[in-house]
Amino acid sequence: MQFKFLLRSLWHYRRSHLGVVAGTIVGATVLLGALFAGDSVSSALKRLASLRVGQAEYVLTAGDRFVTQGLAERIESELELDAAPILMLRGSAARSEL
Repeated sequence: MQFKFLLRSLWHYRRSHLGVVAGTIVGATVLLGALFAGDSVSSALKRLASLRVGQAEYVLTAGDRFVTQGLAERIESELELDAAPILMLRGSAARSEL
């Protein structure tokens, strides 16, 4: 008796159930698409950062001062690491229409 009532209820509300199923499928598809797109963007940004930094494992910033070749050589000898002085600049570019 219970099973028969369940089947009749499902048949009577079939359009509503179809809408719920369709909405669930569309929502899951959108979420998966966003997940894949976010993962793709994340890996692309990591790749770009790796290309800019190279094989660096550690970065030492000196604020507004310069790191000289002598300091890089002392770091190499004392820490037994490869070191190189690099100039890091912040900047922006703008295009003006003339």
